Amino acid sequence: MSVTEWLLDSDPAIRWQVLRDLTGESEDTVARERSRVAEEGWGARLLDLQGADGHWGGAAFVPRAWVSTKDTLQLLRDIGVDPKSERVRIAIARVRERCTWGEEFNHSPFFEGETEACINGRVLAIGAYFGAASERLPNTTLVVVPGMAAETAVIAFDLDGVALSSGAACSSGKVQPSHVLAAMGFDEKLAKSALRISLGRETTQNHVESLLSVWKKLVPSLSKARSDTSQTAKAAIAASAA
Repeated sequence: MSVTEWLLDSDPAIRWQVLRDLTGESEDTVARERSRVAEEGWGARLLDLQGADGHWGGAAFVPRAWVSTKDTLQLLRDIGVDPKSERVRIAIARVRERCTWGEEFNHSPFFEGETEACINGRVLAIGAYFGAASERLPNTTLVVVPGMAAETAVIAFDLDGVALSSGAACSSGKVQPSHVLAAMGFDEKLAKSALRISLGRETTQNHVESLLSVWKKLVPSLSKARSDTSQTAKAAIAASAA
């Protein structure tokens, strides 16, 4: 038995991807196999485990248990269950109508997220996949300052005691532009001038006020420095051309 045959002799969650990526089957053949994920095997079993309250594992998130609503929906997405499937649409409707993040987060609806950036990033990705995404998450703001070098700003803010990022969620302190912005079609120059600000469970009003104070102090000088550097470069190019 070849490796491909071995993979095909498995769950629909694997077979449909083998048909798409390894054997080059038609789109119709792949779609038919993918539609089976919600009806049999791993995908069907996961859907069967949803509770009457709409949750898996009894809660939106269960630390280190990997059985929660968030983790199960992420797994269903990873194995490629068809979001247009009738069973999936019913399951997602239950989540939307019945699931919240509990009293700690004022019973925020599941697809609105809670406060932790990495969790909310996953919730946003899950919502986008299943057609239930919120327009924004309550604790995360991305600000673009045209002309400012985000990688320099991240370092400057860090030296002033404020941790920001120019990357996507789960990339605190990184200086590379956000791959999410690139996927959304943002111009590379704008992406390189973007800063992500995330609030956490322990963020206080004093933290927010400190951020604003540092922002007012640093951003004007950082954007001006970028502009001055650009003008100097242009002058140097003009001089060399002459």
